[in-house]
Formats: sequence, structure tokens, C-alpha cells
Amino acid sequence: MNSRAHFCILSTVQAVAISLLLSSCSGDSPATPTPLKIPERYDTTTYSVSTSDIYQIRDDFEALISKLKSGRDKGITIDYEELATLYAPLKPLTMPEYDPVVESLLQSAVSSSGEDFDPMSDPQDNYYGGVYGGYFFDKYGRCIDENFEKGMYAALLYNQANILIGDGVSATDIDKLIALFGASPSFPNTNRAAVNADEFIAEYAAQRDKNDGKGLYTQMKKALITAQAAAKAGNDYRDDLNASIATVKSVWERALMATAISYMYSTISKLSGSNLDVTTRASAIHSFGEASGIMFGWRFLSSKQRIATDNQLDEVLSLIGMPVNQEPTIHLLWQQPFSELPKLETAIRSLQTIYGFSDADLEDFKTNWVNAQGRI
Repeated sequence: MNSRAHFCILSTVQAVAISLLLSSCSGDSPATPTPLKIPERYDTTTYSVSTSDIYQIRDDFEALISKLKSGRDKGITIDYEELATLYAPLKPLTMPEYDPVVESLLQSAVSSSGEDFDPMSDPQDNYYGGVYGGYFFDKYGRCIDENFEKGMYAALLYNQANILIGDGVSATDIDKLIALFGASPSFPNTNRAAVNADEFIAEYAAQRDKNDGKGLYTQMKKALITAQAAAKAGNDYRDDLNASIATVKSVWERALMATAISYMYSTISKLSGSNLDVTTRASAIHSFGEASGIMFGWRFLSSKQRIATDNQLDEVLSLIGMPVNQEPTIHLLWQQPFSELPKLETAIRSLQTIYGFSDADLEDFKTNWVNAQGRI
């Protein structure tokens, strides 16, 4: 071997050694990826195709709600077989643990339709509920359509969202989460928009949002846009995806509980007056139905899937007269408001503690900001 060839071999060996040395000095961990680039708007490319099944669920859900709301007309008699047919496509998608609650509400809708509800009677003395002040109640005073709808926000819509999240989230799954939330990729932040108005949970998140860039709806929008960007960017951004999905779950729950607080405040305000007329009392019982439906349905979720513990929700539900696996005593709220309404105040404070809401938050929750700001 000539000296020139010998020199080339040594140079190659030296180069490899230097390369290994530099690699050793820099450590074995891969290079840190560049920060995730988050777009201003949600990419709608796959949305329509990805969410066709979710919009079918939404349509089926709305059809059953509409049939239950028809019970607000005393001239309407509701048939159980029709309700069962409407519920059939939703039943396999609903938490099995909640099915007895749904069955109870559907049976109550049948027995109470076409009847009159007397809010000042004892539920034990009546078999039927009925219509009162333009709303539809069972014998306990549960607002049938509202308790069904708001409970299914957890048992159906959030349940489906949890199934998606549990399977590992893809970009198309983020599309589905938006649809299950009740929003659209345009995120209008109002249920009064002419096109793609917010529905379901998104509608209430919008009502609790002052549109100042910091509210619950805005937080959800940012989290979903970030989640989509991270899912599309690949495994290097898995931490960003997981963090944004955690925010989605947290805001989803907090928006609903903020709304429950809002409706409890409304119930207190309306029932605190003297010489209540039918319209005011009926509206108060209806408002309570919104609040209690949200919290009662949320209790049936696995404790691993929510912020509030079983014991915390059980305490709140007992305070408001809606304990799990026991007959409701909610009629006492409007029959004995002086002694019972303070329990709603206590329930509100309990939720404040659980979810870390400030006193200013509670004050803001009293307002429907979509209406107050005329957002369209």
C-alpha cells in the first residue's frame, strides 16, 4: 500500500472517530422539535366527511328532544312506541348506566302528556305530571324535556367524545369533537348566527363567554385548533396534543357547570319573589330543570372522566333535591322557598370550590353574554 492510500484510510478513520466523539458529547436524545405552529383558523378540509356520522347523531338527538318538547302543548298526547323508536339509534351510544334514567323520563313523558301539573301538590299524591305555564313536568317537577336533553349532554355527547379520546386522537377525531360539542369549525361564539349557529354545549359555552378573548368558548376554540395542528404535525407533538385535549375536557365540564350555576341563580331570583304568578313560577321550575339535568347527567360519568368526584357531586345533588337512586324532593324548592333556596346558594359555592371559579366568575355567569352583547 502506498503512503497516499494509507493516509486516506487514516483520514477516514479519524473522521469517523471525530463524528462519534461529537455525537457522544451532544448526548443520545433526539433533537428538540421546533415549537408547534398554531394557525389562526381551523382547517375544514376533512370536516364534512369526518363528521357525517356525528351530525346523524345530532339529528336523531334533536328529533327526540323535539318530540318531548311537544308535551308542552296540553293538546298533545305522546306515544311510548314513538319515543322508543326515536331513542333506538341513540341507545347503543349512550352510557348503559344512564339508560334507566332515560327510560324513567320517557315513561313520564307518556303518562304526563295531555295532563295538568300542579306544582303545589305532593308528588306522592299524584301519578301524573303535566303542563304548567307552558312547560312540561313529571309528578316530581322535573322538566321532562330539559332533564332529558341536559343529562344526555354527558350520557350521549360527552360519552362519545370520551370514546374518541380513549382510542388515541387523530386529526379527523378533532373534527368529531367539534361536532359533538355542538360547534362548527367557524366557531361563531353565538347560537344566533344565521349559518352554523352553536348548539348543545357550545351554545351554553358561548353564553358564558364575554367575548373578551379569555372566556370558556374562546378557550375551547384555541384548544381544538391546537389539537388539530398537533395531530397533523405527528408524534413529535404528542405532548401538545395531549395538553390541548386535556383542556378540551376541562373546558367542556367547566362550561356546563358554569351554566348550571347560571340557571340556579335564575331559579333563586324567580322564586324569591312574593305572590308569584304562573309564568314566573313555571319559568323558575324550568330553569331549575336545566341546572339539575346538567349536574345529574354528569354524575353518571366515570369519575376518571371528570374533575368533580362522586362524593362532591353527590353532595351537590342532595342539596338540590336530586340525589342519585332516590326519589327527587325538588318540589320543596317552590313550595318552601324560604328554607330551601339557601341550599341552592350552598350548591353554587360548592361548585365554585370544585372548579376554581372566582366570585367575579359567578357574577358573570348570571348573564347570557350572547344576548347581552347582541352577538349574531
